[in-house]
Amino acid sequence: MGAFIFNNGTQIGLTALYTTIVVPIAVYLDRYRRSVKIKYELEGIAEKVSAAIAESFADLASCTSVWRVSARGHTTDWKRNAGATTLTQRNKIFLRQTRPTCIRGRVRFPAIKLGREEIFFLPDGILVADTNEVAALNYRDFTLSVNQTRFVESDGVPRDATVIGETWQYVSKDGGPDRRFKFNRRLPVCLYGEIHIESGSGLSGLIHLSNPTAADRFGKIINILNQSTLVESDHKPITSIVKSKALPSIIFGSFLLLYTVFAAVVFQPNDPKPTSSVTAPAAAVQVQENPRERPAAMKQGIAQPQHNKKSVGKPMVITPQ
Repeated sequence: MGAFIFNNGTQIGLTALYTTIVVPIAVYLDRYRRSVKIKYELEGIAEKVSAAIAESFADLASCTSVWRVSARGHTTDWKRNAGATTLTQRNKIFLRQTRPTCIRGRVRFPAIKLGREEIFFLPDGILVADTNEVAALNYRDFTLSVNQTRFVESDGVPRDATVIGETWQYVSKDGGPDRRFKFNRRLPVCLYGEIHIESGSGLSGLIHLSNPTAADRFGKIINILNQSTLVESDHKPITSIVKSKALPSIIFGSFLLLYTVFAAVVFQPNDPKPTSSVTAPAAAVQVQENPRERPAAMKQGIAQPQHNKKSVGKPMVITPQ
């Protein structure tokens, strides 16, 4: 790699090519080498359970708005927060049916995105996938509880939400508007559905749904799987587990090594032997007359040119006495 770093455009271009193309390919092949592909086929009870999960999950996906609650805390300043004693930080998410990258086949599973982690609901278990790894959970180690919650909505009421009341942005002690604030708007109080996810391994998440009853059927099915062993006694949907081959990584590593050696040989700069030569500019070379040598030349009768404006070009000869 060090052979690429030189002070010309060719080597800079090779370095940029190496950084933008070679490095991402190396990272991808390294992840591929450490991954395992699972062939998944649904049959028997597993197929029926998967269909039931997908149908109930469609109720969740049909909600106008779905939020992931990323933070929630208690507050005592309820007068300035529409009478609410709990402040919630939330982000909109979109529910979908997909499959993790470790599973081969045409199957799709309900998935809920919780920040960096994504939860996949399979008929025989749960997969939790993040950027680098996938973990498997048994339904008996997983808890999904469904509730309803009151929420003071300040971002607009979804069309499928249930409005159960209203309040003011700034509330007085008797529940009316605080007259000290000139711009004090009315805010609707909505009834939302709530899904709380927990596991023994530390997984935790909170979901709000604009439709307060959308999660009822999904929650019942997950709770049945939490207490049932039907899928475990039935035909296993996993038909094969294939470990990724290391050959692509070996081929790419060999090619990269040969390319590095080739670049080091071909683009090695020639270092010429240092030579010392001093060339003085022509304008700097001037011959000056030494005034001490003039008397000796005059004694020997040598004619010396006199640079006089009146006698230019006419030397004067001096004969010694």
